[in-house]
Amino acid sequence: MAPPSASWGWGYHYALKGVIGDVVAGVYLLRDPDFSVGDRIVTGEGFGEVVDVDLRKTRIRTEDGDLLVVSNSSVDKKWTRKE
Repeated sequence: MAPPSASWGWGYHYALKGVIGDVVAGVYLLRDPDFSVGDRIVTGEGFGEVVDVDLRKTRIRTEDGDLLVVSNSSVDKKWTRKE
C-alpha cells in the first residue's frame, strides 16, 4: 500500500490535469483569431452565440436563451463556426 502522501500526490495530479488542460485551451481560444465573442458556434454540447471566454470556460447563449457553460478543453476539441 502506498503511503498517504503518494496517494495525495496522485489525487492532486488527477485534479490539476483537467484544470491545466482547460487553461491551456483557454489561452489558445483567446488568441485564436477564428474564435471570438459574438461568434455563433456548434460544439458537442450545443449551438449558440459565444458570450464570454475566460481561462477555464466558455459561455454560450443558446437560441432558447439558456446559458451553456462549457470547459475550454471541450470547446477546443471540436467547434464549428456558423455564419
